[in-house]
Amino acid sequence: MDSINKLDYVQDKGFITSVTDGVIKADGKVVGGFGIHSLLNLKGDTAFRIEYHDNLDVNIYKTYYYRFDKLIYASLELQGARAMRNSIYLKEEFYNDGYLVWTTTHKEKSADKYFDKINFSMYEDGLTFLADFRKENTQQQR
Repeated sequence: MDSINKLDYVQDKGFITSVTDGVIKADGKVVGGFGIHSLLNLKGDTAFRIEYHDNLDVNIYKTYYYRFDKLIYASLELQGARAMRNSIYLKEEFYNDGYLVWTTTHKEKSADKYFDKINFSMYEDGLTFLADFRKENTQQQR
């Protein structure tokens, strides 16, 4: 699906992309932001890829791929904040019919302080993003 993103005028090929951006506030002050990017077909009934990025304490990148509305791949990457944009954590998971079939993890020692950011079920998180996408897309079609 990444090759679809590189096409000029993806809408002419039957695909659309969307972006949702927002801010993260603490005590009324903007301390970070987030973005959700999706690639889907023009019918709006299939999400092919959903990407999430936030930069509250560290740059977090979540990427989920779907085929026939089933999660098939998930990745989580943490990159150092500010000028230190090096990868300190990368985990990838591949799924087949809801079962984890392969995973790999690379972790730097500095990732330990972000335990709360990496200790979650990527599969469940991916399903939540898909459900949110479906809910939002269904409301827009009304």
